[in-house]
Amino acid sequence: MRILHVIPAVASRYGGPSTAIWPMVAALRELDGIEVEIATTDADGPDASLAASDLPKHAGTVHLFRRDTGESQKYSRGMTDWLNAHAGDYDVIQVHST
Repeated sequence: MRILHVIPAVASRYGGPSTAIWPMVAALRELDGIEVEIATTDADGPDASLAASDLPKHAGTVHLFRRDTGESQKYSRGMTDWLNAHAGDYDVIQVHST
């Protein structure tokens, strides 16, 4: 089973779902037959961008997209386009909010 978690941001500064995503995904990966990926933006505060090197070492597959709008919305046109093209590749899509 392939699972995709979609979350606006994973930088630790946001707390809540952005922090909880890592142990949740790690626990799912321990189950047989489960593949888990994350789609998120590079949001890390109003003027900063998260890079792949900033992610936890155990992050696994994270699709990291450039944020196109300000801090409150964390919208990414690139992520929208990617989701439109790849949503059918997954059995479950879990959407989180920060």
